[in-house]
Amino acid sequence: MARAPGNTSAASPRRATALRWHLVAIVLAAVLPLVVFAATMVGLFGRQERALLERGLRDTTRALTLALDRELATTIKSLEAIAASPLFDRGDLVGLYEYVQRVRPTQPWWRVIFVTRPDGVRLFGPDPPGQRPLHVSIGDRPYFRQAVRRRRPAFSGYLVEPGTGRGAMAVVVPVMRAGTLRFVVGTDLDLGALNAFLAQQGLPPAWTGLVLDRQGVTLATTGAADRFVGEPPGPLIRRAVESEGWIRGNDGAGRPTYLAYSRSAFADWTVAIAVPASLVDTPAERSLLAVVAAGIVLGGAGVGLALLLARRVAAPIAALATTAESVGRGEAPAAMPPS
Repeated sequence: MARAPGNTSAASPRRATALRWHLVAIVLAAVLPLVVFAATMVGLFGRQERALLERGLRDTTRALTLALDRELATTIKSLEAIAASPLFDRGDLVGLYEYVQRVRPTQPWWRVIFVTRPDGVRLFGPDPPGQRPLHVSIGDRPYFRQAVRRRRPAFSGYLVEPGTGRGAMAVVVPVMRAGTLRFVVGTDLDLGALNAFLAQQGLPPAWTGLVLDRQGVTLATTGAADRFVGEPPGPLIRRAVESEGWIRGNDGAGRPTYLAYSRSAFADWTVAIAVPASLVDTPAERSLLAVVAAGIVLGGAGVGLALLLARRVAAPIAALATTAESVGRGEAPAAMPPS
């Protein structure tokens, strides 16, 4: 029995449509792996750039910490030289006062040199001996007690000067004779000099350099020093608990920030550099978005081109397949559509 002829007029458009989508799939299969590869490479490069920035910031904070330690070591050595003066052996406070007044201008970080008894009662500085009441004492301050207990130099944290309310910091050195603590000599350090030290390091304007005491209070900054010096630590600073590190979080204003930090061996202060997270993350994110956008554009263009070519190619091929089937059934072939 002869088979009934199939509906060749309906089969041909279906074959053409199927062939068009096969061509589109081929284009997408060629474009999508390239887009995925490019996006992966951009992500890897972004991660590498972030790692390089982290390494660079760590190295910079470490170098700043070493430079700060050199300055602090100079201060300690100079105070130890004063402590070795024979004027202490003679108890010549007037001569000692005159001597330290000649030394002070040679130390740009020093504001006032003072001498106290072992109990912390100040004998002179800034006023000459005998011009300050003996009840004025710093014996209850933690850094002074540490110097007396350990018989070693000690640094204060952020201090507020009585009367003026001016911010300061101090370093004290015990004056030892035959194993006995006789006096303590110290100096108030200038916070303005510490700010100038940071400014001289040439950090980029978008970066913020910080020097923090052991409690995390700001001693100096490359930002608005009059506004931030003396401020308690923010949430990001409170996380800087190791000797050095790199952390990400929100600064005191709630802005995403990267922080590299390193701790000073001399004063137990922390040198830190804060960088807005947008400077680190945005370039990589923009590159990734550009690759994705380019992939979408190229994929769309490829699909459009595939559809355009498919219209010219799919119909003749589908018609040829239909003709072949008709011939196979012993039917007269249909006319080929124009290409």
